[in-house]
Amino acid sequence: MSFSAPIAFEKHGWSNSQGLIIRTVGDVDWSFAGHCGVIPSGTISDGASVPRFAWSLGISPFDGDYFDAAVLHDFIYRDTETPFTRKQADRIFLAAMVWLGVGFWKRQTVFRAVRMFGGKPWNDNRK
Repeated sequence: MSFSAPIAFEKHGWSNSQGLIIRTVGDVDWSFAGHCGVIPSGTISDGASVPRFAWSLGISPFDGDYFDAAVLHDFIYRDTETPFTRKQADRIFLAAMVWLGVGFWKRQTVFRAVRMFGGKPWNDNRK
């Protein structure tokens, strides 16, 4: 289970609803939860989709410990031809957070929020 390298990115823009938008620079191979693939250079992400009130609790969209997992999750969610189900995408996200060393309570909070509120973004990308 791993990323081949840390995810490098550059500022891509700003969205009133999502905040900062980044674009990855360089391909990154990944392997988690029995699945593998490549996050291609140019992948767009808003980091973790965290409500602004949670930022003050130390859970920000670009938090260093789960940022790479969030970019991977965004890539899978936005890939209209992904071979993964939503549940698999979320499990990959969880496995990546474990590998990255995200603390138990933080990763469980983030994972449960994704399971509860990720349905709309997943479905929006399937239209």
